[in-house]
Amino acid sequence: MNFDFKTERKEVRINGVEVVYYSDRAVKEHAKLLEGRYWEQEKKSYIKVNQHWYTYSRNWNGEDWRRLAGIETIDFAVPQQWFDKHYAEIKKRGGAAWLYDNNRTFGEPIFFDQIERMAMVNLKKFAPKGAAKITHVPAKRKK
Repeated sequence: MNFDFKTERKEVRINGVEVVYYSDRAVKEHAKLLEGRYWEQEKKSYIKVNQHWYTYSRNWNGEDWRRLAGIETIDFAVPQQWFDKHYAEIKKRGGAAWLYDNNRTFGEPIFFDQIERMAMVNLKKFAPKGAAKITHVPAKRKK
């Protein structure tokens, strides 16, 4: 039997970012196709969002993660005094930016791990529920 990847995926747009969810069977089939070290590199890009579905994040940049998190106004230049004072925490949490969504005048810090957690909430909220329907396409018979 041939595996039909098109029926094992769902496309959703979250805050302007196109998100494709893949069933666990589709991810396992992808692993079989790649095998070995190629799969070891590729599997890091799959994010498990619930029991049966994954999403693929390799093509997302920082702007996409920001939009997935629902953040509107952000500045990657943080005040120097604040940066110097919180350098260890910034390094530990993957970086920092300055958020203007809640306080338009002065802003407030937001760490990259917070942005990622906020994005994951939305990814899980919009993920398909339950397992994908089993949809295998029979192989064509040779005449």
